[in-house]
Amino acid sequence: MYAIIPGMLIAQTRTSTLTGTVKEVPKFESKLLGTSRRVMVWLPPGYEKSNASYPALILLDGQNVFDGARSYITGEEWRCDETAAGLINAKLITPLIMIAVDNTGAGRMDEYTTVKTTQGAGKGDTYGRFLAEELMPVMRKQFRLKTGAPNLGIAGASLGGLISLHFGLTKPATFGKIGGMSPSVWWGNATC
Repeated sequence: MYAIIPGMLIAQTRTSTLTGTVKEVPKFESKLLGTSRRVMVWLPPGYEKSNASYPALILLDGQNVFDGARSYITGEEWRCDETAAGLINAKLITPLIMIAVDNTGAGRMDEYTTVKTTQGAGKGDTYGRFLAEELMPVMRKQFRLKTGAPNLGIAGASLGGLISLHFGLTKPATFGKIGGMSPSVWWGNATC
């Protein structure tokens, strides 16, 4: 990140706000989409000392989820890591593994929509296949995850919320829990 001051370009550093144990896959390749993206996996407190299996929550727009240093708006992260740790430690929620999947920037509208418009190609159903057929099998091999739709949720905001709702309606045997924060239900004249 750089700040522009008349006549000068000054590098700015961003301070990481990651909390807890987070594993990173810097370039997760998708054959279905022909893209790669970063995936960050947050492990609940006590994961390393346990043999238990955990439910999973996929979070879209992953760069905004855990770390203010990587978020779209500098310093404005969703704080999912801090919030989950606090709720788990207070025994208010079941421990879970959170899988933050970055968007691809320019391809975000394509992947988070199912209706083709002048703004996006409507590749959302292929994106759903990427999550179910490519990402989750790898995640299940690398981490102790429970299986079955009741143990897999997906959540996102804006277009990420829209595609999460779409998956809840079209893939209930895969995604048993859905979070749609401010979903962009206006997309495609509300036909998606």
